[in-house]
Amino acid sequence: MIKKLTQIFLTTCILMFNLKAFGHLNNEAEYYISQMLEKKAPYTVQILDYKFVIKSSNVYSPDDGFTDFFYNYLSQNNLIKDKVIAEVYSSCLPIMIMTAKSGAKEAIGYDSNPYAVESAQQNIINHSVANKAMILNGKNLAEAFAAYKGKVDVLFTNLPWDSIPQDEFDNIAADRKWISNYFYDPDNKHVTSILTDGGKLLSKNGKIYIPATDRILSRIAKVCKKTNKNYKIVAKDQYKNGNMHYIVEITAAK
Repeated sequence: MIKKLTQIFLTTCILMFNLKAFGHLNNEAEYYISQMLEKKAPYTVQILDYKFVIKSSNVYSPDDGFTDFFYNYLSQNNLIKDKVIAEVYSSCLPIMIMTAKSGAKEAIGYDSNPYAVESAQQNIINHSVANKAMILNGKNLAEAFAAYKGKVDVLFTNLPWDSIPQDEFDNIAADRKWISNYFYDPDNKHVTSILTDGGKLLSKNGKIYIPATDRILSRIAKVCKKTNKNYKIVAKDQYKNGNMHYIVEITAAK
């Protein structure tokens, strides 16, 4: 009991320090970051009928309600079978593995986080999908997917919760930075890259999808306007905590 109270106290102190030092950090995000870092790895998560291993606490856990929501959307709308599907910030690769097992032609994930890449590689082995699924690593989306220009039928990403200035992100403590990539998008660079560089990857009838919350919708609208893109909500679902989850389809403005 004393040990648990000590952990809670230390977590609270870290949160308070971060929020005072960096005015743009999101207190809810900081709480979840601390919770994830405290998890004892390796551990497994179950999404629908699939189990995935996470080998490091520096990897985002996909049991957030979005993974099964988005997979079901792809399945119900004939967006898996014989399709080339790509995900940016794919974490331990759950959706790519699930789509590979469900008839995708290719399922390609990308993550700059080496801990996520390691977990993804293990899950590819565990689910015997090396012939269809793969994980890419690199400095950015354009570099990682250079061989896939004009070939991707479905491109998607889970956007980080908030945008913060690049200099604030650079000053995040090293032991929190990898997991922070999933919560903060410095200067909206990630979403901008998806809408610009990501668009170059699409096949003739390819589409971009972004799972989103109410918090993220305003950022999508802002960047769509800046990059001359249209967006529309194609699915929505209420999560168990009461928050609304959406799937947003991105198209070029006419």
